[in-house]
Amino acid sequence: MTPVRRPAGRANLNQEIAAHLREEIFAGRLRPGSRVDQDAVAEAAGVSKLPVREALISLEVEGLLVSVPRRGTFVATLTEADIEDHFKIFGAVSAMSAEIAAGELSEADVDELATLVTRMRSVSDAAELDRLNDELHRRINKSGSRRLRSVIRLLAGSMPAKFFEYAEGCEGTAHREHQEIVDALRARDASAAAEAVRRHFESSGALTVSLLRSRGFWDEESDDSTGRGK
Repeated sequence: MTPVRRPAGRANLNQEIAAHLREEIFAGRLRPGSRVDQDAVAEAAGVSKLPVREALISLEVEGLLVSVPRRGTFVATLTEADIEDHFKIFGAVSAMSAEIAAGELSEADVDELATLVTRMRSVSDAAELDRLNDELHRRINKSGSRRLRSVIRLLAGSMPAKFFEYAEGCEGTAHREHQEIVDALRARDASAAAEAVRRHFESSGALTVSLLRSRGFWDEESDDSTGRGK
């Protein structure tokens, strides 16, 4: 497991630690059956065990971890379908926003989305790509009802935030898919925009599975875990 980056503020320590552990799982560094040492995570982050415990509970709710009484917390035995569905679910809800955005966004809004896509094509730094990617989808997802935006925010919190950092080499596909989304929005084609967003996240899920498989994510699972079939 890579070192935990100490958050600048303490208000959302549990979310920051959960995000870090989530990235470790999706990057394949924490594998099915691996024990998550609460004390070690707290020490690495320089925090008390309380926010770590809260983070572990959050990830257990997401289905990424499983807690075993008197034994500890382990990475759940995630299947390829689990990973793919994780992305498909967020894509399905995001598609609803894209469908609405096709009729709500102004021409200037769409121009700004197109500018973001162009900027992403000229950037090689993974962290900056992730930031621009987040901004692109955030602008699209602001459309719709308060309830829809609330659900998207909730689901977004369970998505890996550093996709371009662990999915090296996916930029070309992502740029093409982003362009398809923007083109559909500019054409005010709600159905095409929704379908483009849905395909984009399904593609991201399939790529994540492919990368995890190539890194041996499902090889030699630990016998310590009782999260099989979770």
